[in-house]
This record gives sequence, C-alpha cells and structure tokens, in this order.
Amino acid sequence: MPRAERLSKNYERPNFRDYLSGHYGRHPALFDFVGTRLKGLLSERHGGLTVWDVGIGWEGVEPFELASHLEGSDYKIVGVDFVRRAVLSAAVARSLSIPVENFYEREAMPQYPMGFFSEGKVEGLEVQVPVPEEVRRRLSFIHADALFANPKERPNLILALNSLQYHSPARRAALLENFASALKPGGFLVTGPFPLEPLSKTVGKSQRLAPLIDLESTSVPPDLARRLGLREVKEPFEGSTFKEFIAEKILPFRYQVFEKLAQPDLKKIK
Repeated sequence: MPRAERLSKNYERPNFRDYLSGHYGRHPALFDFVGTRLKGLLSERHGGLTVWDVGIGWEGVEPFELASHLEGSDYKIVGVDFVRRAVLSAAVARSLSIPVENFYEREAMPQYPMGFFSEGKVEGLEVQVPVPEEVRRRLSFIHADALFANPKERPNLILALNSLQYHSPARRAALLENFASALKPGGFLVTGPFPLEPLSKTVGKSQRLAPLIDLESTSVPPDLARRLGLREVKEPFEGSTFKEFIAEKILPFRYQVFEKLAQPDLKKIK
C-alpha cells in the first residue's frame, strides 16, 4: 500500500489526527518571514499574493495562520490535501470557527499576530474562535492530489510544509516538478521543516509515526532545484524553530526557500 494511502487510512485511528494536526504557532520564524518580507515583495512584483498551501493540517490551521500574517495585502489562499477528512474539517472551520484546542498556548492567544481572532474568549476547550468574513472569502480548500492538481490561478507562493516526507523519493521529485511548473516567475516555494539532527536522537526510535515520515532525507537536492529553475534563498531566517507536536518540544529545524527564476531586473530578496 502506498505511503500516502496508509497515512490517509490512519486518520481513522482514535486520536491519530492529534499527532499530525498543524497547530497554530508551529512555524513562528517561517510565518514571520512570510509576513514581514515575502508579503511586501510579492505584492510589489505581482500586485498581491496567490498562495497554494499543500498539506493543510487538520481543520486547515496552516492557511488560517498564514492569513493572519497577510493582513493589509491583497491575497487569496488555496489549501489542497489528499486526505478528504482534513479538507472537510477545514471547510467546516472556514464556515464556522476554529476550536481553541488548536492553539499551542491558549493563555497566550491574544499575543498571536491574529487580530481578527480577538473576539474569541479563551476560557476552555469548548470555546470556538470566530473566523471573520474577510478571511473566509479569501480561503478555499480542495480535496486533490497535488501531483496532478493545479490551482486555476498560478500561485506566487507555494508552501509544502510537513508534506513531502510522506512520499517516495520519485514522487517527491514529481511533486516538486509540478510545483515549479505552476509557480509564477519571481514567486517562492517553501519546503520543510528539516531537522538539524536526526529525529531518532530526540523523539526516539519507538515513535509511532516513524514508518510514515522521512524528514531527514526530504530536502531538495541542488541539482534538482537548478533543473527546475529554482534558486535557493540561503538562510532567510536564522535560528528558526519548529514546534514538534509528536515530540511535544521545541526543536531546531531548517526550511528551504526557493525563488522561481525570472527576469534579471526583478528586485531580489536580501
């Protein structure tokens, strides 16, 4: 059975989604980088942001958190996932509200860069945080295989977070080729996170998801990036950390950020 299919079936197991859900606050350095640097750059280049988020997490938490960092810009986010239940849960969250249990630190929620969630009162897990109409209309979710599906409008930002590791090397290369083909010139592809040391040292070899994930070997090889017309942006943010829900601790990770090669007069990111 293919790895992706096994992962999808595992959603039927009790509490399995808790190990995979992309909770708010999981990628602090990355989303800060997108909001403070890529947002302005892509708005200048293309007049706004069209984002393709591949692997949206349970209830679409990654797209919702990303939206909080894009306030003040013209943006739209299309979230795609091959797990139907993840997409359905995201659609429900978009229509109604976000369960507070998806925040890592509930008591710190007012300090999150999400002004549009300020109406919510954090008093317990039963509290639902409202999603405003302005955000709802900018988000959409589709159930599809990202290897074959492309958004109607070409994106200038593709996020492939916590997704490539669930596929074989050949399929990862095919996915990256599809991403590079869909991406607008001057746009960016972000992959990762990748551990700075083997997860086995931190999480342990008995960690129940070990047969399904392959974080150490999923970074994009330089020769493949060149062939796809992608230029890696070296260390756009240093000292980044990643909240590893499986290990229940903060771990040092790195990401890869690639720019789709375009006209030489485009303003380069520094």
